[in-house]
Amino acid sequence: MLTSENKNRNIINRLGEQKHPLNNLIELLSPYYYKSKELAWLIDALVDLAYEFDGIIFNYSYEESTVIPEQNLTLIKSNSNVIISEYHIRTIAQKISTIRNSIIQ
Repeated sequence: MLTSENKNRNIINRLGEQKHPLNNLIELLSPYYYKSKELAWLIDALVDLAYEFDGIIFNYSYEESTVIPEQNLTLIKSNSNVIISEYHIRTIAQKISTIRNSIIQ
């Protein structure tokens, strides 16, 4: 579980990278909102979680790719950095835990 004591930059960056996939998931599930109470609850919980992700600043910078023709290889380079407060880490972790626990019960 992600806790506020965890200062691992890779995990924090990975957390911030989930902002866009979360929005995509909400968009995919939205047409099913009125199909069942369980789906409505899940979509509402994900939307609530997405509001917390709005407090995350995600910086992405593209760096030119490197092509190695001899190996038929292209190295795509980029640099990303997430700026997130301890409050948002704790809140997001709590909300994810609540959603997860509701799903697996």
